[in-house]
Amino acid sequence: MYFNHPYALRNTPEILELRSELGFQAYAIYLMVLETIAESKEQAINGKLVNGLSISFGCDVEFLKKVLTRATELKLFYVEGDFILSTHLQQHFEKRAEIKQKRIEAGAKGGNAKANAKQNLANPSKLVANAKQPLANAKQNLPKESKESKINKNKEIISYIEKKDLNQDLKNLLVVWIDQRTANKKLPTIQALEISLKKLFKYDLETQIKMVENSVENSWTGIFEIKQPAGNQKIQNEPSQQTYTLSRSKFSSDKEYEIEIKYYQEHHKDWKLILTD
Repeated sequence: MYFNHPYALRNTPEILELRSELGFQAYAIYLMVLETIAESKEQAINGKLVNGLSISFGCDVEFLKKVLTRATELKLFYVEGDFILSTHLQQHFEKRAEIKQKRIEAGAKGGNAKANAKQNLANPSKLVANAKQPLANAKQNLPKESKESKINKNKEIISYIEKKDLNQDLKNLLVVWIDQRTANKKLPTIQALEISLKKLFKYDLETQIKMVENSVENSWTGIFEIKQPAGNQKIQNEPSQQTYTLSRSKFSSDKEYEIEIKYYQEHHKDWKLILTD
């Protein structure tokens, strides 16, 4: 089994933040956690059973807990009950399940077509009637989601919203929007919801509420920026320049420290590099 990850994963903003705070060992532990999740039937690791993981990884259990906590804060992982899941791998699992389902459906259609062809050769008088049969069989083989399953997914997503540290008015609007999408049979995944929330958090509270209101009023499945004349939108917390902090204490020698400084000066010339002891 394998999973894809970006070639420059080590230099993504979240991983750089993790490395700058906890060193290269944290990055190695993050990758080993990804592999463990990929191998797991639950597609997750139990947050209460990290002592055994620390033995498997050959690292201190307290340091492992610190890496898991910080990686979760950086949205590299997310928590559901006692389990820790990977944001990146969850997208991979969903894509793989989608491909598997398409192959199953294609196989079902092909099998039905072969059976009907043999039957038509044996009984030509039924050729016209049987021509419609593959389509009927394909529709019958499509997976049907139960009403109870939809309700459970709705509750799960609403519970996820309620646990967020958000303004209550904004929470109430998001719940209305989720209920509306449930009624329209277009319920988002938690990962898709998180992407929408990240888009919202670029703006002040007033703009966030207006964006969700627009989605509810127009029965949109997404949350979109408000079209206004240039300069009227209120964007918050948007830095003018990417910054990265290098701490001397994270490196075992001055040479390693100097090599890392040179790397960022050559490959990230537009970044503001902050050097600390």
